[in-house]
Amino acid sequence: MKPTHLIVGLGNPEGKYFQTYHNLGFLAVDEIAKRHNAEFKKKGNQMTVQIGNAILLKPLTYMNLSGQAVVAVSRKFKIAPENIIVIVDDLYIEKGSIRLSLVEVVADIMGFGQLTNFLVQTSTHAFV
Repeated sequence: MKPTHLIVGLGNPEGKYFQTYHNLGFLAVDEIAKRHNAEFKKKGNQMTVQIGNAILLKPLTYMNLSGQAVVAVSRKFKIAPENIIVIVDDLYIEKGSIRLSLVEVVADIMGFGQLTNFLVQTSTHAFV
């Protein structure tokens, strides 16, 4: 099945972050993969697994370089920017809460420069 969607879990690859809220994106895509008995495969600076028509992605770069993997995977599989979902922790909402956002422009916060530029340049509107 050709993938049409990309679900990106952002986190940091350094061990001290593994089980912290700062790795919420990694934890979320890990849970999705686990529920589908799927295992991530590492290639270069990313880990991916396909489940149905969706690719789950864990960039293995630090947050400020996460856009490299998102751009590479979305271009490789020709995934439309509006079909990209990014899961990331947010220090500005109460723990245990979730915020879903459809935005025209994603603020360049916490070093998401490359990812933000990609999303804005390709006119995507989704950021979770």
